[in-house]
Amino acid sequence: MVFTHTWDFTEVTIYSSDTGRWTTVESGWIDKTPIGLPVFLNGTLHLMTTEYSIVTVDTEGKVWGQIDIPGNMRDSSDYPFIGQSQGRLYAWCINDNVDVCQLLVWALEDYGGAKWALKDTVNVSELFGRDRYKYVEPLAIHPDCDLIFLTDQRGKAISYDMDSKKVHVIGTHETFYGAIPYVPCFAEWPSDGH
Repeated sequence: MVFTHTWDFTEVTIYSSDTGRWTTVESGWIDKTPIGLPVFLNGTLHLMTTEYSIVTVDTEGKVWGQIDIPGNMRDSSDYPFIGQSQGRLYAWCINDNVDVCQLLVWALEDYGGAKWALKDTVNVSELFGRDRYKYVEPLAIHPDCDLIFLTDQRGKAISYDMDSKKVHVIGTHETFYGAIPYVPCFAEWPSDGH
């Protein structure tokens, strides 16, 4: 499935590796504006929306859905991010509407019932060594372990292990802010190479 991000869309175009063809289907999301990077998990595309929900569509464009995010994520100053790790959907945000600025990480425990479990809460000052929230941005979650990646406007990129609570500085470079995580593609190329 290929998703092209636009602010106002009414259709989704899906590529089938079985048929080698593109299919355009009308969007099943009424008045939902997707933001951020899509997450493909268990045969379903997931997108965060400006309405603080996650919209979903299967690879055939037949099953459309919506998952509500945990209520306190609506209080964060920015929209939550989503990702997949260890076969589960995660949502995380930076909440600076409390006395201290915190990273909140939730895991979707019951997909059908949209039951979320709080996986971790940590003060941003513990991660970056300063109290300022200013422009801390989640980058990604590791697909195989409880490791989350964040960056700040100063270009400092870190990894945070939610199990051991260890923080590692990956590096400092101004291009880390606004970076897009690498997503491997395991698609097979057609025999003619086109």
